[in-house]
Amino acid sequence: MGLATVLLDLQMSGRLSYDAGRNTMFVNFEGMAIRSNDDIESVRRVLAAFCDRIGHKVSRMVNCDGFRLDESEVDAYFEMVRQLQLKYYSSANRFTTSAFMRMKLDAAFGESDPASHVCETHAQAAAHAQSR
Repeated sequence: MGLATVLLDLQMSGRLSYDAGRNTMFVNFEGMAIRSNDDIESVRRVLAAFCDRIGHKVSRMVNCDGFRLDESEVDAYFEMVRQLQLKYYSSANRFTTSAFMRMKLDAAFGESDPASHVCETHAQAAAHAQSR
């Protein structure tokens, strides 16, 4: 594993937190970019390790504001997320002010996964998570 991979894993680890009282994992993808298969693998590796330490399925809240996903990586990224979701998440709420990103996320998860929800703001996502 090269230095760039180690640094990306460390950066990704700093974007995660867990609230045991609410059984909710918070993921901050704000300003993050996925440009390659290596980026996808780093995200997968760090999220899986984090969830393995928790030891049971969690509700997931993701800040996607300013998140950039290269078109060439869209299919591979969303497939990786689907696999993690099946194994580790009881629900997933995502939020972003970007109408374009909400549309992408809805297309990837909205119809096929009733446990996923995409909102415009953190407050809306939190309210949706609480109503479940």
